[in-house]
This record gives sequence, structure tokens and C-alpha cells, in this order.
Amino acid sequence: AQPLLVFRAGSEALKAAPLGQVARIEELEPKAVEWVDGRSVVQYRGALMPIICADGQPVTVEGEARRPLLVFSRGEQSLGLLVDE
Repeated sequence: AQPLLVFRAGSEALKAAPLGQVARIEELEPKAVEWVDGRSVVQYRGALMPIICADGQPVTVEGEARRPLLVFSRGEQSLGLLVDE
């Protein structure tokens, strides 16, 4: 058995990620998203971290609402997975 982090993204269907691979759960403010070479990134711990949507769609950050961001890290590299809840 492996503990899972359950979340929703893009639809009402539940999705899951192995809890041991999730380094942090952050709240992403829309104004923090930057675009570099056509990719969405955020400043994270002194470096640019790419972010992607869990549903495979392009990252869109509309309005002022914060959204959950699952951070996966391996060594010095991190990746943010944008989810709905």
C-alpha cells in the first residue's frame, strides 16, 4: 500500500499522486506566473520553476483567486502541478 494525495483538476474526476513524491503544497497567486520561451514558470526558492496543469491544458491564471500547486522536487529541480482542489 502507498499513501496518495487525491486532488481534482479540470474535471470532477479524482486524480492522485504518490504522497512521497510531493515535496510541498503551495498556493499560487495568479500574478506570480511568468512566461519564458512560451512556458509558464514561477519564482520558487531562488530559481524559475516550470508549472503545468494536471489536466494537460495550457496554464491559465485568471482573476485573483489563489490555486493549489503541488510541487515535485528531485535534487535541485522542481516542477509545479496546478490543480483545482
